[in-house]
Amino acid sequence: MQVTQDTSDDPPQIEEYRDDQIGFTLYLHDLADYLFPFPSYREGQGEALHETLEELFINGQDNVILDLPTGVGKSPLNVTLGECFTYLAANKSDIEAHFGVRLDVSNGKSFYTTPQKSLRNQLANDEDLQEHVAMLAARADYTCGETGSPCDDCSINKDPEASCMDQPACTYWNRKMDAMASPIAALTFAMLIVDNSLPPETDEGVPLSFSDRDLVIVDEGHNLENQAASLFAGFSVSPWSLPQDVYKNAGERADWDADRFEDVEGILRDLNQRAREYIRMHEDDPNYSSRVDKCENFLRKLNYCTDEIHNDRPWVVNVDETKDRDGNKTKKIQLKPVYVDRFLENYIWSRGSKRVISSATIPYRNDIETWCDRIGLPGDTSLISKTMPFDVDHRLIHTNTQVGSMSGDDEEKNWNDAMQMIREIHSHHEGENGLIHTASYKRAQEVQDSLGSDLVMVQPDDIDKELVIEQWNDSDQDILVSPSMNEGVDLHDSLCRWQVLLKCPYPYLGDSRVDYLVNENYDWEWYSETTALDIQQSVGRAVRGPEPEEAASFYVIDTKFGDIIFNRVDSPGWFTEAVTDDAPQHWNDPQAAPWR
Repeated sequence: MQVTQDTSDDPPQIEEYRDDQIGFTLYLHDLADYLFPFPSYREGQGEALHETLEELFINGQDNVILDLPTGVGKSPLNVTLGECFTYLAANKSDIEAHFGVRLDVSNGKSFYTTPQKSLRNQLANDEDLQEHVAMLAARADYTCGETGSPCDDCSINKDPEASCMDQPACTYWNRKMDAMASPIAALTFAMLIVDNSLPPETDEGVPLSFSDRDLVIVDEGHNLENQAASLFAGFSVSPWSLPQDVYKNAGERADWDADRFEDVEGILRDLNQRAREYIRMHEDDPNYSSRVDKCENFLRKLNYCTDEIHNDRPWVVNVDETKDRDGNKTKKIQLKPVYVDRFLENYIWSRGSKRVISSATIPYRNDIETWCDRIGLPGDTSLISKTMPFDVDHRLIHTNTQVGSMSGDDEEKNWNDAMQMIREIHSHHEGENGLIHTASYKRAQEVQDSLGSDLVMVQPDDIDKELVIEQWNDSDQDILVSPSMNEGVDLHDSLCRWQVLLKCPYPYLGDSRVDYLVNENYDWEWYSETTALDIQQSVGRAVRGPEPEEAASFYVIDTKFGDIIFNRVDSPGWFTEAVTDDAPQHWNDPQAAPWR
């Protein structure tokens, strides 16, 4: 690990600093050094931490966006920021009196969240950071201490006459109580959203939900807009989301090509009436409580949706295949907003007075106000950027392997050449793990069909990424092919020595939201930004540290790469400096590979 300075073992003493802004700035720096959970900083880490505190407490900014490439180390930095807020709140009066400042802290507590479950798991498994945060996973991730079954499926949780809160051995509620009391609560994005709809406490005064905090930290927030629209802000209508008496055959009434709210408005109006009638009939019967909850959840989301529509904020629809409770094929209606700024402001940003968003790939990096508007980030914002600390020769992106466009009809024309180039690449890495990014599961299967299952493993779309990586690592197959390993996975050291970008991962035009943004809003800038960020994230999967044994090669097949990276977006310098037309030195001299 490359270091820039030692961190402090002793807390800073207020009286040792000048009683002005200069003294307060130095105090903040030394406080960060003292609270940092490691004995030293990586390159760029200390500077980013100091500058963030200056922006929040000296310059009065409401938000800081941390543009920190892979290797700077965002998690310990974010944890330290949370601990700084806790320390400042505990010593608020003395600090304000000495330095003549006003600290915008009240409870000293922070939310630490991320839209990606895999990143939450990485934080939970980090032994060096575990003691600094209270991790709250989903109910399904815990085993009931009373019944031995998963907490989301235990008999106590499903009993309308009982409460998990009353069970001393309830693992989930014990974890939740710990998290609500902890200065830094780490929880999923979805859980923070759901928490907004929970009452603050029971009739006996026992807390049920988190109170607002001083700081909201969002790690890996680069894809917030798209993830919020696809995963969090919308809702689905299916045999599983509503009681059967309410749902009936609502999905069958939807056309497969329905893509706008107006196409299913009549269906939703009928469901609205049925759900209200169901609640009226069964709300006092504890045996129906879970089904009544489903109706109330549906109505809450539908009301939000219709309110948006009435305010000229469009929603779109996708109709997909699903199965009913008897295993028969049917349809589900998925609704999602085109714009998520209001949703994020109401459900995420409102939970803290200050906000920090970090990622290795920040969109609209030279027009950050545009991104802030798209994600509804209120107040004044500063962007802090650092360069990549890894040797460029350890993370080269090779374009000498390009064979042609892999879009549209060109893909079939260039397919055989692409497969032959992958065989050539593999010949220089035989016995070393390689990951091919395909942009679709159909294309991933076609790669395996072309190269053979003895060589290639395809990531199933219904298995957790971490489990797939473990299976791949234990297998004799050198190559893993996937459309969804571009972010949220840590393929360090020998887990992956080379990667291939088969096709630039353009947003799927068959998705109704993508179609609206491109064909009705003509927002090609968003389209290019989304593609470029996915490419940049892909490169960072295999190069996870500064040492030679942590190096990896990245190869590009699709000739559309250069147009996206150099013409359509303003790519970060740490990325473009690694792009080269030269073949790797280890193709001619196998021992020239840094990791060998």
